[in-house]
Amino acid sequence: MTEKEFMAILGIPKKEEDLDLLDFMETVEYPTHEQFLSGIQPGISYDYVSSVYLNGFINYVDIIDAFMIRRYMDEKEFAESIERIKTKIKNKEFHTNVQDSSEYDDILILGKTEDMYVYFWNDCDCSDCCIGAINKDLVENRDSKAIALFRRYADKLKKIETAQDVFFIPLEFFTGWITL
Repeated sequence: MTEKEFMAILGIPKKEEDLDLLDFMETVEYPTHEQFLSGIQPGISYDYVSSVYLNGFINYVDIIDAFMIRRYMDEKEFAESIERIKTKIKNKEFHTNVQDSSEYDDILILGKTEDMYVYFWNDCDCSDCCIGAINKDLVENRDSKAIALFRRYADKLKKIETAQDVFFIPLEFFTGWITL
């Protein structure tokens, strides 16, 4: 099924160039334990979950894009956080740990599995994170298209002022075991 066919089924009046990744998901806020026990279901964004749940999945996807948004930090703190990321890449640290909210702001990651694209929103306070997935066939199995949809979401966050700044994180940052 193509994006246009999917949009027609749902009656989405958006133009294709206005779509972002979350337009392909319904939202489940505060999911129950039963919903989580069946794993991540394609077409659903689970909102307001603990970072612990994200950690159960992040190391089982291939990360294809990521960005950090400035939500809680001031400009100086955000610039320092970007420098920390660059330093960790330069030093080739073995593991990636972004749990410390004093060092990082919210980080969003797009990963892929054999049949799904999975997005992670690690809210730096750890309590209201998000995780969601879509079937690869919705974006015709093209990583570049999924990344474009993900980056449109970053643009949308800036437009609605959820994010004051966006920094796209080089993939080399994510090494070894990742802890969100």
